[in-house]
Amino acid sequence: MLKRLVWALLVVTLIGVFGSFWLGTGKSQSGQSSLQGIVTDDKGAPVGTAIVRARHLQSGVSKIGLTDPQGRFWLPQLSKGQYQISAGKKGYDGGNSQTVDVEGPLEDVRFNLTVLPIVPASQLSSDDIIRYLPEGPGKMMVSGSCGACHSLRVVFSQGGRSRSEWTAVLKRMLNVPGGYIQINDDNTPPIIDYLTKYLGPDSRLPEELGSKVKNVYQEELPAAHELIYTEYDIPTPLSAPHTAIPDNRGNVWFSEYGAGKIGRVTLDTGKITEYPLKTPDQHPHGITVGDDGVVWYPAPPFVLGRLDPETGEMAEYRVPDFEDGENPMPHSIVVAKDGKVWFTETHRPTPGAISSYDPDTRQFKRYMLEEGSVPYGIIEKDGIIWFTLIFPGKLGFLDPKTGEMQYFAVPTEATQTRRLRFDSKGRLWFGEFSTDKIGVFDPSTKEFTEYDLPFRGSPYSIHVDGDDYVWAASFDRDSFIRFDPDTKTMLEYPLPGSGVIIRDIWADEQGRMWFAQNGLNKISSAEYVLKPAAR
Repeated sequence: MLKRLVWALLVVTLIGVFGSFWLGTGKSQSGQSSLQGIVTDDKGAPVGTAIVRARHLQSGVSKIGLTDPQGRFWLPQLSKGQYQISAGKKGYDGGNSQTVDVEGPLEDVRFNLTVLPIVPASQLSSDDIIRYLPEGPGKMMVSGSCGACHSLRVVFSQGGRSRSEWTAVLKRMLNVPGGYIQINDDNTPPIIDYLTKYLGPDSRLPEELGSKVKNVYQEELPAAHELIYTEYDIPTPLSAPHTAIPDNRGNVWFSEYGAGKIGRVTLDTGKITEYPLKTPDQHPHGITVGDDGVVWYPAPPFVLGRLDPETGEMAEYRVPDFEDGENPMPHSIVVAKDGKVWFTETHRPTPGAISSYDPDTRQFKRYMLEEGSVPYGIIEKDGIIWFTLIFPGKLGFLDPKTGEMQYFAVPTEATQTRRLRFDSKGRLWFGEFSTDKIGVFDPSTKEFTEYDLPFRGSPYSIHVDGDDYVWAASFDRDSFIRFDPDTKTMLEYPLPGSGVIIRDIWADEQGRMWFAQNGLNKISSAEYVLKPAAR
């Protein structure tokens, strides 16, 4: 009750401070550089949840907001200077961007969007595509294999390939380091057949899918608009950033899986610095920062890396092979309170392992999992290491002091558990990627509760904020889904692009959620413009 009363008072205060902009009559805070205005369609009707982007031309940093149901937007706390601004939404043509000088509050900015006859392939989400793909023996393999790691928008917006070209694409995907959905010589023929048939040189499938989406699209969850996104473009093209995490020194660190680099965003300047890995052909996956500011990262196929932020010096430690001689595949990572580095390891054939590295002794220790186990996410709480098994869909914990390990099967069979986070009550939340649910496990009672999404959402990464709202990044919908455990209600926030792919979320001390846009070569944060109404 006290928490709710505090929130109620805070919301009243915020409304007074920020004015009644959301009521349509207020002004921006005095002295701040900001943009506000309205987005309408070609008939003059307001466009809600349109994405309004302001890119600062000097720094390259973008601020992005969402319009409310009346088409209004507000981008606060902008650096002064020249901006390129634009607006867009699925099913609309954004038209030309504008260049404006922002030296203070800039109001009455207007955008007019043209309704398109179909949704372009570049705007389709994986959910759109999978719903209307033609039936055939390769459909499930395309959506289950390609769509398990990539946005299908990328595949379908770059159609028109010949059989030999699709064969070359699949060849590149054979046994990708650290991959969980294995593409191999046995299962590629039906995928190539399907892609060649429907996405060959003369394919009209993307347009057909866009037409179907346009005719039937409707919001299946209430659309929300209170988030502001900030984006930083990574200098290296096609770097495939995997994870971003803030430190306590004003930086955000990220791993570049496709480029073999570690990156740093210096927040007060927006500058990005990149550090190439010492060993070629390594693919930095997760990333974490210890309390001492040291950056650690796993890089399949066999490296655990360390970066000293003070000197930029990088060190690599060879993770020992498994007993059968197979290379390790270090994956997700966390630094425990005692300074030990913990990470999950995949192994073909299964099982995988939970492993640790002691920086003081420079010793690795491996804890093998039960047969058939493929580990994924990892987190530490009170000295206990918790983890998910993407296969066969379980949660588990390891007590390093005793070596005890226990597993808890998620009630829904054939689910894929990926990331996990604790709330303030000690409950463990996780996304069920393949079965479109948000799950929670109570360690005190050993009981699970699951909540269904109303669509194919494939919740991948998960985050619990300071108010115990649960945020799930939908892999297939290009959106955040915010779940309120008290009211059991969900809201959906569009992400600032198509094919974003958020593989993990870590918050800073201000509560901003940081993530890598794996499909779009950007590092981003999301934060509230105004806090939601008190519960």
